Amino acid sequence: MNRYLVVAYKRWSLPVSAFILTIIAVAVSSIKRRGGMGVNLALGISLAFIFIFFDKVFGTLAEQSTFSPLIAVWFPNVTFGILAIYLLFNAKR
Repeated sequence: MNRYLVVAYKRWSLPVSAFILTIIAVAVSSIKRRGGMGVNLALGISLAFIFIFFDKVFGTLAEQSTFSPLIAVWFPNVTFGILAIYLLFNAKR
């Protein structure tokens, strides 16, 4: 039953996660560095991979155990949403 709940909750959380990753991309790309854009690109890609890793781990955790599917689906969004807000407010204009 948890597998179906995870899929149902992901239908609502995927648009939010796309918005959060877009905010992170804007914040990371606005940081100016001396070495060029390579460091910013590597940081953005690594943050996206970490997000996908958390999403898969918590989704599998909810499907295979008694962990709440609602918390498992929304935990990466909340965590990276806080990170996105932090990066956006600390990005130099």
